Amino acid sequence: MYTRITTAQCRKSRKCALTRIYGRGSRAFPALILGGLSALALASSPGVHAATFYGTPGSTYAAQQTSYYCGEGTMQMMLSATAVTTANPGFVMPTQQALYTTAQADQLAVSGFTIKGTLPSGLAAAPQGAANMGALPTYAAGDSWTQYINSNTLLGADQAERNIANAVAATEIPSGIVVHNGGHWDAVWGVLATAAPVVNTPYLINGFAVADPWTGYAIANPSPGQPLGLGIAYVSNVTVPYLLPNGAVVAYNPFLSTLFGPIVTVGGPWGGRYVSVADPLAIAPPPPDSGTYNSIPDAPQVNLSSATAITAATAITDATTDVGNGSVNLSTEPGFVGTDKADTNTADILQVAEPGISGATIKDFLVPFENPSGTAGQNFTGIAAINPYTGQIDTAQSITSSGQELTLSQIQALGSDLLTGNVPQDNVIVPEPAPLALMAIAGGVLLLVRRKRIGHTAN
Repeated sequence: MYTRITTAQCRKSRKCALTRIYGRGSRAFPALILGGLSALALASSPGVHAATFYGTPGSTYAAQQTSYYCGEGTMQMMLSATAVTTANPGFVMPTQQALYTTAQADQLAVSGFTIKGTLPSGLAAAPQGAANMGALPTYAAGDSWTQYINSNTLLGADQAERNIANAVAATEIPSGIVVHNGGHWDAVWGVLATAAPVVNTPYLINGFAVADPWTGYAIANPSPGQPLGLGIAYVSNVTVPYLLPNGAVVAYNPFLSTLFGPIVTVGGPWGGRYVSVADPLAIAPPPPDSGTYNSIPDAPQVNLSSATAITAATAITDATTDVGNGSVNLSTEPGFVGTDKADTNTADILQVAEPGISGATIKDFLVPFENPSGTAGQNFTGIAAINPYTGQIDTAQSITSSGQELTLSQIQALGSDLLTGNVPQDNVIVPEPAPLALMAIAGGVLLLVRRKRIGHTAN
């Protein structure tokens, strides 16, 4: 991959292309309430600052029901939030088939083409009211969801992250984000921030809580080599800069390097941009953030010529500390709660390289968590990726509500797939139309698109 100049130089210009910094971006499943991390007033540690978790009460996990209903599963997670159901007495959750039908029609009307999946236009345009879905009875005719579209630059990535955080904190509703460079949708149901996320105010984002609708589908429909997806996860947003022996600096940011990247699967106003969708409520969404304040924290630089990596045994200790009451407190989250403990057998710990690092191979430790009272060999509940130099959590993933457990190979696949790039790609263009090449990318760094129900016009 590419190397970069120093973090300070890059941030000063605020125009560095993110692909040059972070690499590529990019059985019945039990109901799971995405309740919120126990992450209040956490002690700070290198690169990770004392923070509070801002979540989305009432949000419930939804598995996508087909191999390409990721947008619809994401919509159901967004619509399950207490903020939505309270504002809409008598609310009935639309089926994924109904959501898909409406989203396809909307994205065709807005974009002039469809894909076997859901474009940002379709997700932003639907569902939008009684006349459209018959499911949101108190919505006014002009209500809509909101797209935030940001450029593939360091400033654009920062703005995109802040738009997600601002929307989650203001509405207490998950945001849908386009991940894996346009191939998939996930729901962000919480943000770990150093202050309340408010537009154009200073705060840092330590990480995001993300739910992947694919995981439930993949478990219910197993297939050899098929990715398990992200699951229910905490993904760190702390950038670790590595000083290579040749003097170059490369950086790894788990959220931007493995998950949230610019779209490359379609063109139009989304091509090469970060996209999120928020605000399915009859309230004004947060306006676009200017990016005046940087919210991506940096860990201290790691000099690979002199730094010593931790051992597997230390990674187990670090995972236990961080999950229990350290930089990220996951002690109330399924997969890490109660009797679930870090696997102390170092033979069970994989080391998998962080993606996008050119000039060095830096391998995270993947520490499984297990239920000691479960069935031996089938009692694994979660997995944490531990940075080999900082000792902190890069990602922590589970797929479980109470009682759901996996084999060691399954839980290892859950953790390693994200790092190796074996990820869901279920937004497939069918077919790519000629007019697509003629669709101009809208000018400016940021677009905020409000799609109204009548005519789907932007204003």
